[in-house]
Amino acid sequence: MNKHSLRAAFMAVGLSVAATPALASVVATLTERPGDVLITMEGSLDLSSLGAGQFLPNSVDVNGLFPTNGEIFVEPPSDPNIKVFEVAGALTPFGSSGLTFGAFLSGDQLAFFQNGPGTIQIQVSSNYVSNAALLSMASVSGSFASLGLTEGAFVTNLPGDQTLTVVVGATPVPLPASLPLLAAALGGLVFWRRRAA
Repeated sequence: MNKHSLRAAFMAVGLSVAATPALASVVATLTERPGDVLITMEGSLDLSSLGAGQFLPNSVDVNGLFPTNGEIFVEPPSDPNIKVFEVAGALTPFGSSGLTFGAFLSGDQLAFFQNGPGTIQIQVSSNYVSNAALLSMASVSGSFASLGLTEGAFVTNLPGDQTLTVVVGATPVPLPASLPLLAAALGGLVFWRRRAA
């Protein structure tokens, strides 16, 4: 085996180890603006890991948050039906205040509620396709302080190795473990390439 074949083999092994499948998850970012807090939820959900959902009419559209319960919700007024999933678990609190309603800005139906002790309710649009991209935006009046929000990243584990991460403020979301490995592999390739030249 020559030197170039060995390098190609190392590159293939390094890239295959680093290339893990993307996990479906949602990141809800809360950004303080003058006079309000912007809620931006984005990501995707693997519905197959959430069990059997049920379709319900969406009679009330609410937008806002409930920090002490870990609840966050964006519901567009144009969505007449929703699909509801209930899974075991508890949402991670991200502040000390109670329920605050806000205004819908744009995007998809996406809501996380604590439905009694030990049950998380996840709501998506009735036409949501598993693993499709989600983007939802709403706003609530006030500031981080007046809403009792705690700055940081708050992670709730969901079925199927999925997570809901609520980021309050400028806290960076942790990188997936494969990204540093990929960076190291690419750095090694650059080193070997320069060394050979």
